[in-house]
Amino acid sequence: MNQPAKTNKKNNNQGYSLIEVLLAISIFSIGILGVAALQISSTGSTSTASKITDATYYAEDKLEELISFAWADPDLDPAGNMHTEATADGYTIQWDVTDADLDANGTNDSKIIDLTVSHNVFSGGTTSLLYVIAQPE
Repeated sequence: MNQPAKTNKKNNNQGYSLIEVLLAISIFSIGILGVAALQISSTGSTSTASKITDATYYAEDKLEELISFAWADPDLDPAGNMHTEATADGYTIQWDVTDADLDANGTNDSKIIDLTVSHNVFSGGTTSLLYVIAQPE
């Protein structure tokens, strides 16, 4: 009689051990923490960039306003230095006006505007512009 041949079957389970699963989860968690830290850093940088952009806008806007004033306007009078304004969203605009003699003929023929915008909450962030206005002839 034919008897079936005996085969030597090993118990060949192809699953993962608990240690392998825990190690994989640990590596994955470390990667996710790195991504989370990068996201937090990115959010802070975006906020900083937004504050700098806003300050630059306020500086340019105020400088254009000052340039449009008449030569003898009180906002362009060096005797009134330091000129200061505050915006509703926490920025402080300061400008200092200095008379200057650019052609060295002994008379002041221009004004130098040194304008700085800073944020009251965002420390360390200021935007400065320097502009020269020539006296109309």
